[in-house]
Amino acid sequence: MQLRTFIKKLQKIEAEGHGRALVKIDKKSFNHPLEPDGCNILDVTEIDWSYIEQLDGDGFTATTKNGQTKVKKCIILTGN
Repeated sequence: MQLRTFIKKLQKIEAEGHGRALVKIDKKSFNHPLEPDGCNILDVTEIDWSYIEQLDGDGFTATTKNGQTKVKKCIILTGN
């Protein structure tokens, strides 16, 4: 993704009211067959916002006092 495309997508997300969301990386989406040989700079192919479930200290889904799943609004960078 080119920088100008990246900036346009970020500006659109901010205009939609998501400017305070944290930025996260979808690590599983970034892969390349040459990673074992040292290829570690990979392309970003998509950027969007999403709600993700939060985990508690034991690795389970965190819940509120009234039993609802805790979520966090994030900007997600996705690879190929």
